[in-house]
Amino acid sequence: MKLRGVLLLNKPIHLSSYDCIRKIKPLFPNTKLGHAGTLDPIAEGLLIVLFNEATKIAQYLSDKDKEYIAKIRLGITTDTDDITGQIISDKPYEEITQAQVEEMLKLFIGEIKQVPPKFSALKQQGKRSYELARKGVDFTLAPRKISIKVIELLHFDLPMIEIKTTVSKGTYIRALARDIGEQLDCGATLEGLTRTQIGGFRIENAMQLSEISKDNISEILYSINEVLSDMHPFVVAESEIEKLLKGQPIIESGIQNLESRINLVRVVDKQNRILVIGKYKENKIYPDRVIYADI
Repeated sequence: MKLRGVLLLNKPIHLSSYDCIRKIKPLFPNTKLGHAGTLDPIAEGLLIVLFNEATKIAQYLSDKDKEYIAKIRLGITTDTDDITGQIISDKPYEEITQAQVEEMLKLFIGEIKQVPPKFSALKQQGKRSYELARKGVDFTLAPRKISIKVIELLHFDLPMIEIKTTVSKGTYIRALARDIGEQLDCGATLEGLTRTQIGGFRIENAMQLSEISKDNISEILYSINEVLSDMHPFVVAESEIEKLLKGQPIIESGIQNLESRINLVRVVDKQNRILVIGKYKENKIYPDRVIYADI
């Protein structure tokens, strides 16, 4: 039976997200694998691994808010914004107080603009910015709008602080550590990072690499329907299935209780198999992503 679904993995430190995929692949050689939401090698925690048809929903999962616990070292800045980089400044931090840190963190709550790290995969001058940074090219990445929903101080033990934060897609915690250091006027860099939540999925439900096997994979995979349960479900009539699978919109006035803005919906058949992720607008469902194209 062809595997379809989502695996919650607790990514270990020092492995990249694709290192994890490469370790899982030999167990399932004829399976297409992907992931939703990269974690740097310095980071550990929740990584969503996608099997076969589930690779088509990567964008919808990576769009979800994420929760992190970050260990930040005050007093130094690095060229990568984390502890793996070269130190580029070293400043006193001994006079900083816990109350000062707690007050400063409030400045980051809400919608803000963040300059991504130069050592990132974002494109600049047609190349990955980390390639340019490694060559010593002088450039500046444009700030991007992000949203920080929650940020709180968990521990204060100079030169280390530990925070918990919930952020929108596109937020770099390395850059957040850097900006915290700038606000405190002492510099800071990311020492360690754990991703604890993606949308409604928590690290407590994630598997270790050593726990994954051919024997238990069907039991530990979440179905595509389960992981998209926050999308409004809509059972499509048999006569309309072919239209949607061919990329044509269908007219449907039966879900008018949805908000007037564009809404993502799960289009399922009578067997509750998800067929299409659609966008609902003005009494029509427009196919956004065909999932079970082989039905």
